[in-house]
Amino acid sequence: ATGWAFRWLPLARAPTWSANDGAAQGSTRVRATPLSAELDPAGARIALVDQDGRALVRALDGTSAVDIATQATRARWMPDGSALAVGGADSALRIVDASNGALLLESKWEPKNSGAPGVADLDVRSDGRQVVVAGRDGRVRFIALADEGEARSDIVVFPMRSIAYDPAGK
Repeated sequence: ATGWAFRWLPLARAPTWSANDGAAQGSTRVRATPLSAELDPAGARIALVDQDGRALVRALDGTSAVDIATQATRARWMPDGSALAVGGADSALRIVDASNGALLLESKWEPKNSGAPGVADLDVRSDGRQVVVAGRDGRVRFIALADEGEARSDIVVFPMRSIAYDPAGK
């Protein structure tokens, strides 16, 4: 007995749990089938990207819901939970305010070598100063979010579905 319990939910619903004790509370309705979901650092909200390319933030207790972006393919929380890094089908990285969807920063690029446009996956470094993006064009991009401005370097790789920093942010 591991203490874990799983239950199947309809595809158009996302599960909710208590932020206090982790107990299952039910589910919250989303407009389309979710493709990805991630809890915020405090465990109180969930960021969803649905099959229609909408990025949504929902409070687990059902008290609030915010549409934060369109053309989204992936969304990851910034370490402080105030914003999300959102990858787009239009080959863009957007940093958006999680409370109202306001655009804080945007970086766009052209796919390399006639590759497919869009973001396959992304991850935010643990200090929040850099985002690594796996593009559908087969490139990995490291995008600096530091105050000194954007710095970008590309590494040629094969197309990938997922990418992540290690817990130390390396």
